Order: sequence, then structure tokens, then C-alpha cells
Amino acid sequence: LVDISHMHPAAIEETFRLLDELDPNCEMPVVATHAGYRFGDLEYMLDEPTIQQIKRRNGVVGLIMAQHQLNDGIRRTRTKSFEESFEVIRRHINKIAEITGDNRYVSLGTDFDGFIKPTMSGLEGSADLKRLEDKLRDHYGDADAELITSQNAIRVLRQLWP
Repeated sequence: LVDISHMHPAAIEETFRLLDELDPNCEMPVVATHAGYRFGDLEYMLDEPTIQQIKRRNGVVGLIMAQHQLNDGIRRTRTKSFEESFEVIRRHINKIAEITGDNRYVSLGTDFDGFIKPTMSGLEGSADLKRLEDKLRDHYGDADAELITSQNAIRVLRQLWP
């Protein structure tokens, strides 16, 4: 499994070039386990061509739950409520779906086990994910919420470990 999280854009391009040489049939998925769409200036986040490459390789973008990354280019201040956080998360989900054509290439990649302080308001740890799942179901419906919360990531893993 190839994870492009934390890679410089030039390294990402080189990774896809190398994968295309070694795996022209795109059998190896590529993931960004904790990132999001680049609305602002953070190179850590993913631009449209990178998300298209992840789709081409049947991978997934896991959304990080960090204020600094998710808010860049969307908000100038930290979120102060779960509702504000959900609106930011929704923007990332919708943009990735706009680029890829559906919700099959986005998931939750919280990075709660990493150093992401402060987290999005109302989403400080794994126990808070049930609230996010419920809100995703309300907003996107059961089928898409299931894709986002678990099935997209499971699809990628099953592709590698049937």
C-alpha cells in the first residue's frame, strides 16, 4: 500500500510516475491516510490532479481532523463548535466528490493517534466519531455515509488483502 501523506508535491508526482512504470494496470492503490483537499496554501493537502491520480489507482483520501490543515483556505479562525467543524469537513468531502464524481474516494483518516492539536471542535478523539457518522448519515444518506465512514477504506484494504 502506498501512502502519500506528508509527501512534497514533487515526491508525489515522482511516486505516481514510478508506479505507472512498475504497475501500469493500476493494481496498487494509493492512499493519503490523513489529508484533505488543498483549498489554501498548505502543500500537505492535495490538489485536484493528485486526487484524480488517487481515483485512477482506486485509492482513498482520509480526512485529517486537524484545525490547521482542514481550515486552511476555508476559515481564518479555528472552529468553535461541532457544527462549524462539520461544515469544513463537508466542504472537503464535497470537493473530493466533485473531482472524482462520487463519494468512493474519501474517508475519515483522523490522525487522532498523531500530533494534530488542536483537533476540529467537537472531534477530539475516536469517541466523537459516532456523532460525525450520524451527521454524515443525516446529510449524505446511509449509503454514502457508510462509504465515507468505513467502506472506502475497507475496499482499499481488501484489494490488497483479499
